[in-house]
Amino acid sequence: MKPNTYLIGESAVMIRIRALIHRVAPTALPILLQGPTGSGKEIAAKEIHLVSQRSGAFVQFNASGLAESIAESELFGHVRGAFTGAYIAAPGLLATAHQGTVLIDEIADLSPAIQAKLLRALDSKEVRAVGATHTKHYDFRSIAAANKNLRQLVDIGTFREDLYHRLNGITIYMPPLREHREDIPVLVEHFQTRILAEDHICKTIRPSAISELQRYEWPGNIRQLYQTLRRTCILTEAAAIDAAHIREALATDDADITTRDTTPKEILLAALTEYNGNVNAVAKHFSVHISTIYRRMRDIGVSSRNTTRTTNKRNDNEPARSSRANFAYSGENSRET
Repeated sequence: MKPNTYLIGESAVMIRIRALIHRVAPTALPILLQGPTGSGKEIAAKEIHLVSQRSGAFVQFNASGLAESIAESELFGHVRGAFTGAYIAAPGLLATAHQGTVLIDEIADLSPAIQAKLLRALDSKEVRAVGATHTKHYDFRSIAAANKNLRQLVDIGTFREDLYHRLNGITIYMPPLREHREDIPVLVEHFQTRILAEDHICKTIRPSAISELQRYEWPGNIRQLYQTLRRTCILTEAAAIDAAHIREALATDDADITTRDTTPKEILLAALTEYNGNVNAVAKHFSVHISTIYRRMRDIGVSSRNTTRTTNKRNDNEPARSSRANFAYSGENSRET
């Protein structure tokens, strides 16, 4: 049985997105979904297909990391003998989406040649399989998705402008989770049901845990929220999840603060200088939980006291410069080099 909706959330931004989808989904207007990884672009595409009431299938294609020949075969199909190993003919995803919807995700990763062939197919709805001598007509609704700014890629010449305009009948932007944290409680409730169905685990999520989840920056967005909650439910022996369980899970989630030409210690000190010792601001800067910053400060011997930038007379246009001398720092106690 199909769900009534795929998009979960009652924030103002989610209400606007759902209203926009319900306005455009029944039409043939091409839709471009933009937004960071994990923000729900695939879910929005499924919602569009659901609301459109098209009778065919919802088909997904992800162009990320595919060789040009593989991308061409998957999208357009191939005839028998089209290439080595093509022992039988295979329909492409555009054909599979006949009378349905095809989502072309990470479309910015398509090669220029495939971009050109896709443009012709979208314009005419005529698809030529690899190795075929003629085209076939298919009725499909196309949705494109990208976490890169396609307009900027057009400007620098790595994405076709004519294809961009063909895809961009309307753009729907899926915001990062940190911009609609008020949806986290209802998302958690939805994920609890999913975890019960998939993993046969039922946990109570206490209000303190919800509050902790709402304080986090979620660099991986909704996808990260789900996996963090799922892992916590599976690994926690207690019947209820509280704030301490969430803090522990998020601490393991946070990636190391790294850079190619400086050590983590140096970049953390520079950030603390830049934000005048505001640890919360530094955590937001690195998109990690505040507990991670405090732990790293402790590891390298930096105290939360006296973590303010020294005010020096300088040109207003000159960027702030870091100074390790501005911190209560004890190198001999550092466990990180």
